[in-house]
Amino acid sequence: MEDSFRQRGNFFRNHWVMLAIVWLLFFERLWMLSHLGPSYGLKSDDLSYMKAGITMYRTATLTMHGVVSAQIMPGLPLIIALFAKIFGTGHRLWLALKVAWCFMGTMAAWFTYLAIREKAPTYAAVLPTLMYFTPDFAWQDNLILAETPYLFLVTLYLYGVIRMGNRKDWAGFIIMATSAYLAFLLKAQALCLFLLPLPYLWIKKYPSTRLYGQAFLIFVALLAFMLPWSVRNYKHFRAFIPTTYGIGNPLLLGTFQGEGYPPEDVFNRRKFVDEVYEEHVFLKNSDGKFAAKHKRYFELLADEKLARARMVYWWKDDRQSMLKSYLWLKPKSMFFKTFYWDEVIPKTRYPIIHLRQLDFTLALAAAVAVLLAKRTVAETYFVLFAYFAQVYMYAYAYVFDRYAQTLLPFRYVAIGFLIPAAVDIFRRARRYIRGKQAYREGLKKQKMEN
Repeated sequence: MEDSFRQRGNFFRNHWVMLAIVWLLFFERLWMLSHLGPSYGLKSDDLSYMKAGITMYRTATLTMHGVVSAQIMPGLPLIIALFAKIFGTGHRLWLALKVAWCFMGTMAAWFTYLAIREKAPTYAAVLPTLMYFTPDFAWQDNLILAETPYLFLVTLYLYGVIRMGNRKDWAGFIIMATSAYLAFLLKAQALCLFLLPLPYLWIKKYPSTRLYGQAFLIFVALLAFMLPWSVRNYKHFRAFIPTTYGIGNPLLLGTFQGEGYPPEDVFNRRKFVDEVYEEHVFLKNSDGKFAAKHKRYFELLADEKLARARMVYWWKDDRQSMLKSYLWLKPKSMFFKTFYWDEVIPKTRYPIIHLRQLDFTLALAAAVAVLLAKRTVAETYFVLFAYFAQVYMYAYAYVFDRYAQTLLPFRYVAIGFLIPAAVDIFRRARRYIRGKQAYREGLKKQKMEN
């Protein structure tokens, strides 16, 4: 018992500053909740997710926009369904979900802190977490979208990966694998999270035999979801859909971003819709008609066909503008955006955008600083590599401020490693200058004595 109290005392003594920040962040989010109200929302994707979750609770079926669907991953509707089982489907459900979202948004700061603290002093781990006080985070945590739980899981994932490289223990692997797996159930693109740490772990000389064994465990876990999920999708759509069929619409929207993209009237969308219907005649019901779920599926397939046709046309017609759009303009728009559509606190949007410009610059500066300081090089380059890899994954389809927000922890961790590196560089520079001064004074003294 005495040892338990001592351990708790040490925990609070070691982390009291960060624990105070966590409480303040949580109260900020609860204040936002009390200000906006539990039923506040965008009346867009958030409402669609809520309806999907309640339908899943009532029928154990994944739907989107009122029809059986594989447009989204089942993670978020499943969370809503579990809450609906406990709190019902009315006002209490909204309130319980919002409080849970506020908690997850708060804990994102805690795990950002732990990730940095694995390889940096406490002060360096605390400072980047202050970024979570910006009102756009608190506002996001009051919307029932996948972004808040995904952001939380990304920070947990970062802690797990850096712990794997630092301690080489099973706990780090379990944290990394669990968070990446749950993130994958929220968003299909999270599948890349399993691959991104490999170069980092090789550099850190992670035991290869253990890594292969752990990779096999992840493979089995993914199959345990993807096989029955693919069977379910095949049963409904007669197609192999291991994740979602939802890329068509964002891919199409992405062909209208950047500069020099083809005009809308280059292709007739009706032609692609007709093609898709003709290719799927076998899905007609006994009465010769298509079910509503198939019509929705066909719409997104037509979007994908049209998007790829536009991309081919763009490449042939104006290759330079396409390369500029996909390699620079679209990624660039994700660097400084904020997901803050409703400016709850007046005149805060533009300061947040300026802060995004600052933290992006600091994250890039970390790449140089850690090389000069010769510390946390592998960790810094891992988080920056993972950040830019995901930015370009989004840029291939559609860049959106909602997506950009979930990648900010990668930048914050890089800033956490920048701080002690900058301190080291400053100390070395100061020692060098003092040494030079002492040397010159010594030479002066020697000349005077002679």
